Amino acid sequence: MKLSLGALTSLKKPKERPSAAQSPCNRLSAEIEHYIKYLVIDGDEYPLKWWQRNEELPLLSQLTKRYLAIQASSSLSEHLFSKAQLVSMPARAQLKPEKVDMLVFLAEN
Repeated sequence: MKLSLGALTSLKKPKERPSAAQSPCNRLSAEIEHYIKYLVIDGDEYPLKWWQRNEELPLLSQLTKRYLAIQASSSLSEHLFSKAQLVSMPARAQLKPEKVDMLVFLAEN
């Protein structure tokens, strides 16, 4: 069965749920198994809202709220391209790509 990211975020709840008396590692494993058993229903729902409503998986819910809230950004890659442009100016046009990579690495670190 193929699942897209959107499909994974809109799932039906199964009947069973992990026990709270287990160790954290076992609870997380049980929550992952529980999550995998969900049936796909709709891929149009916003993931954070789905996890806010479906907190019967507390460990996974905390992780998703923490990591799904991180916004994608291109600023780091833009910064590296700017450094690469400075390193590979016309006077250095004869540099091989490997050397440019090394110089950009050294300029950044």
